[in-house]
Amino acid sequence: MLNWTLTLYLGIRALISGDTDRAEQLAEEAHQLGADSGQADATLDFGMQLTSVSIQRGTMGELVPFIEQMIAEAPYLAGAATAVLAFAHAEGDRLEEAAGLWRSSRTPVSIFPSTHYG
Repeated sequence: MLNWTLTLYLGIRALISGDTDRAEQLAEEAHQLGADSGQADATLDFGMQLTSVSIQRGTMGELVPFIEQMIAEAPYLAGAATAVLAFAHAEGDRLEEAAGLWRSSRTPVSIFPSTHYG
């Protein structure tokens, strides 16, 4: 867990310094360390870091399939992730898709998965 956390923070530091290649490499390493050590948030953290890298690079449009998969696998994130998906569509010049997501989104945003279970 400590190696996973350290690698996450090193990735954030690389991102802040503008080294997107290093940040992406560290995000991938952290994801592997997290998955191998059973960290429940490994994939979510990877997704957030990859999103941050893509925002800096201006390549959010390429993440549409990844974001859609994340929504399918973690429906409790649908509210926040739909906003990110709309942004990715807009950056990829798919404005109709982005507008459709904004118009159809009625899901309240929550980062607390426990509020979505009985």
